[in-house]
Amino acid sequence: MKEENRPQDEVMGELAAMRQLYAQAQQEIAERVQAEEKLQQYRDHLEELVDERTAALTEANAQLHREIAERVQVEAERERLLVAERAQARRQGALFRLSAELTAAPDEAAVCRRLVDGLRDTLGYDFVALFLLDQPTGDRLLAACVGFDEPPDRLVPGQGLSERAVLDGLLHYSPDVTQEPRYFYGVGGS
Repeated sequence: MKEENRPQDEVMGELAAMRQLYAQAQQEIAERVQAEEKLQQYRDHLEELVDERTAALTEANAQLHREIAERVQVEAERERLLVAERAQARRQGALFRLSAELTAAPDEAAVCRRLVDGLRDTLGYDFVALFLLDQPTGDRLLAACVGFDEPPDRLVPGQGLSERAVLDGLLHYSPDVTQEPRYFYGVGGS
């Protein structure tokens, strides 16, 4: 009987060994599943981090582009102001020199002549005419001019753009004098 039991003992031993191997395999599978779950959690976490960082970098990049655009705009405005300031300084210097020349002029005719020449040179106008108001008639009489071939000697009330300044005492500018109702051909500016 011992021989009969032996194979059974062997079978039982083998069965026990198989159970132990099976238990080890189950343990290894459970550990691998657990490791894969942790790996998936790490992957998900890393993807979240990548998404967050990508969003942050995208926003930072957009902000940087906005700041660059603002700086370019500010720099362009600064340059425009600098150019305008230099032009203004040149005009002021020229007007200062003109005022010194006017102060040194010996009579009214010389003052008028220097004034139209100085305004043409200082402000860059092609045509400058200076009319003085004749109080009794309201006519404006030509005192000096530059750039005109044959300027009118007299402008009567209702004629010429300079009448607006005579009537209201204000400075007026007309970018296109030909569109003004009081424009008088031959006196081509305002």
